[in-house]
Amino acid sequence: MLRVRLSAAGTDAVSLAVADGAGHAVLSVDSLVLRPVSAEQLESARTAYHESLYRVEWASTPVPVDSAD
Repeated sequence: MLRVRLSAAGTDAVSLAVADGAGHAVLSVDSLVLRPVSAEQLESARTAYHESLYRVEWASTPVPVDSAD
């Protein structure tokens, strides 16, 4: 299990902090630039072998409220 925190890093980029299930840092990315992709570009990238053994599943996790206030 990985936990990923996305944060804004400018107008067209995000930063990522990735930790394992125990909270230990696994990966960090200072800036990942996001660019628009059209449906036609996605379709043209598809090949006969587009299916994969792996897939990404996004699960929302509520942020705990700090009760130390």
